[in-house]
Amino acid sequence: LVTDFHSKRAQGLAEIVPFDLLLCDELVDQQIRDLLGQLTSRELPHTINIEAIVEESFVLVALDPERTRVVSIGVLTPAGSSFLGRKGMIEEVVTHHDHRGRGHARRIMHLLIGTAWHIRLSELWLTSNPNNPERKGAIKLYKSEGFVEPDTMLLTRKF
Repeated sequence: LVTDFHSKRAQGLAEIVPFDLLLCDELVDQQIRDLLGQLTSRELPHTINIEAIVEESFVLVALDPERTRVVSIGVLTPAGSSFLGRKGMIEEVVTHHDHRGRGHARRIMHLLIGTAWHIRLSELWLTSNPNNPERKGAIKLYKSEGFVEPDTMLLTRKF
């Protein structure tokens, strides 16, 4: 893959960095909360323990070209081993409304999938609400990246 970093298109792309390289402050915390708020109608926790998330997961963020705003985020969490292999979950891939359609989520997905391959996961899961009209583009992206609807039903239990 060859990229011309000096082209106008390349200069306009968001920079994607691991979250642990980002200086986290109240502004960054609020930007992430705003992004996560686009995923769910549930109330978000009052505090997000980012350190714990980064300790257990691979978190990538896309920053706008000025590096002043988190415009997209994605999380890969290895789920551990089972008899059928090592699995992982990609979660919370979301891009700010004003920055959609620029490939941020696709680039984050590529990096998360590459990370999953590198750490030898055998299967990746992800969920997305098909009833949320704002997730239609995300679902199309996931399918274009090889994700399929499984034959088995996914059941969840909240605590």
